[in-house]
Amino acid sequence: MNPYLAREEKSNFVRLTSLIQLVEDVLEAYSNAKNVDPAFMKYLRMGKTFLEKAIIIRTEYLDRTAKDELLKQCGRLEFICVPSLEAKKEMKATLALQSTIPMEMQDFTDWYCEVIETTCKTCTREAYEECQIRRVLTKYGVYPIDASTTNKCQYSYVGTPEAETLVEVESDAVPAEKYNQAVVELTAAIERIENAEKQCGKLSIELERCNVGKADTARIEAEYRELAIKFDDLSIKVESEYLPEIERLRKRNEEMEAANAAVIAAVAAHEVAKEKMIDAMKSLLEKQDDVPAPRKEEAKPPTPIHAVERPTSASQQYRVECKCDAEYFCRMNPGRQTAGCRDCSAPVYVDLNAKGIKNPFGDGDVVLLTNRYRTESVRAMPAKQFSGKEYQEPVGL
Repeated sequence: MNPYLAREEKSNFVRLTSLIQLVEDVLEAYSNAKNVDPAFMKYLRMGKTFLEKAIIIRTEYLDRTAKDELLKQCGRLEFICVPSLEAKKEMKATLALQSTIPMEMQDFTDWYCEVIETTCKTCTREAYEECQIRRVLTKYGVYPIDASTTNKCQYSYVGTPEAETLVEVESDAVPAEKYNQAVVELTAAIERIENAEKQCGKLSIELERCNVGKADTARIEAEYRELAIKFDDLSIKVESEYLPEIERLRKRNEEMEAANAAVIAAVAAHEVAKEKMIDAMKSLLEKQDDVPAPRKEEAKPPTPIHAVERPTSASQQYRVECKCDAEYFCRMNPGRQTAGCRDCSAPVYVDLNAKGIKNPFGDGDVVLLTNRYRTESVRAMPAKQFSGKEYQEPVGL
């Protein structure tokens, strides 16, 4: 798993931590409840434990910086349930249904015919524009009785030919339905008056604020005009003075970029030449290592165990094993009985009894020179003792 959290994985990680918090809240709520099934609580705790283990396993793959940043960000979060866009749409539809009453067209027609017959016929209100019945009738397109009048309600029969018939059939007694309707209208009118007074108070406060803000508006307009003049002057100055300088700097920048590209190319060529020179020096050193070095009394630098040496007909292949843990192959004059270690200059002696030494440079016998154990002198040993001992490869080769 990656040592960092991408944006999508970080979102999933936050969901997991939020889910753990929800499970903890549920456990706390059910812990205080009565008659809770123990198995139910057990599986809730198991789910919380497994979620925590999964989060721990994932955080172990994160490096230290990413883990600290994640803990810092999680510490700033708080889980809040917010309705989705679909839920908000459903909520709006539900509220619309609650604020609207479906009504059939016939029911609506019966309603406004009865209202006009019992109320609007004899209505002589001067403030007819504030009438709620007139507002509803106008909103839903009920055709008025007198559409051309402008000094009274268009739904009133007063002053129309229909009013004469109404006077003839009217009696002095007031029906109960009309009385109740009048009481309802009076109550509604009182409420509308109170609402109008409150609205007038709010409008008065807003008017005062507007009067106070007129001076600020004039000041802001003056400042705006002044800033517009300064902006025009600055634009002219930029076009006349700064644009040529900007163009010159742009060209200078292009020249510097071209020079930088040339320098980078030169550096790259220098690096290539440097690598070629290093390879040539290594090749030269390898050729120099192939030439047998003259024998000196001082200590010689160690030679790698698998160094390639060019065989000659006038030399013998030797293997040196010293007490200082130096092990290497070298070529010297044939018939040597002793030599000096290149690392510590300690003497090493020939052991002709050691056989079976593998020659990594090709065919030919290899003679062992060592001081790790006592060897017999070649001159004092009979010739029959030169055979019989097999050479053992040292450990680690």
